[in-house]
Amino acid sequence: MLAGKNSDLNETAETLYQLNAEEDIRLQCQAREDYYMFKTMTENKMAQLEASLADKDATIADQKQALADKDQALAESLSDIKKLHEEIRLLKSAQ
Repeated sequence: MLAGKNSDLNETAETLYQLNAEEDIRLQCQAREDYYMFKTMTENKMAQLEASLADKDATIADQKQALADKDQALAESLSDIKKLHEEIRLLKSAQ
């Protein structure tokens, strides 16, 4: 091999090898850093979405309870109206 015959070329080849190895290590470190940053961002976003979902679930539960309360009030009002209609009918028939 030509690099083996010439010490300058051999030294240059060794330097390039080390620089490439250092670049590979740097790229691996950067990839690891990117992974952990993405993982952290994903976990934070997931926590935010879960909290938002919990808030919406609580809102829905409150709205369901409010509707149930209104349904109960309407049922009571309807019962009262039916009683009043019956009283009116009885009063008219008694005349």
